[in-house]
Amino acid sequence: MKIALTGAHGVGKSTLAIFLQEQWQREGKNVVVTPEVPRLICTQVDDKQYFRRGQNSLAKQALILLGQLVVEAEQDQQADVQICDRTLFDHWAYTLHAFRDELASPQLLEAYEWLIAKHCASYDAIFYIPNEIQPVDDGTREADLVFQAEIDALITSLLQRHQLSYVTLTGSVEARATQLITALPF
Repeated sequence: MKIALTGAHGVGKSTLAIFLQEQWQREGKNVVVTPEVPRLICTQVDDKQYFRRGQNSLAKQALILLGQLVVEAEQDQQADVQICDRTLFDHWAYTLHAFRDELASPQLLEAYEWLIAKHCASYDAIFYIPNEIQPVDDGTREADLVFQAEIDALITSLLQRHQLSYVTLTGSVEARATQLITALPF
């Protein structure tokens, strides 16, 4: 089973993913969590701020989109449950936010979104986490609440526009985990 957590930065996706992984492993399930691709790339290039606004480029952003596909594919058959700590739509929302003008050709935008939506439809379940936690600037992730809200709005509009069903998770980590587990078939 491949489940995806979606939402803006700093909303608790990674915390929830690790919580679920630990819980399911105690129950004997083999679980993998996809690492955060931007952080992997930042480590690879030895620059925590590689993707910060003002330093990013469309070419750099494309690395994240490709990286998400590669990491998910690498882990695809490794476990009973694969928890994707982001969806491709999350990364696409950041791409649109920063580079919409550079992607101005309607055919280019449509082609990207068509492929990204096809990939996102491959998740067995998508769980959306709204902005309930204030983000923390850790050098890679920014703490700008307006930016976080804009990304959140882009993500939800993409999910709705492409008619991808999702379940919204709210509350504490434990409450979110309970809501997620209740929505799954196992």
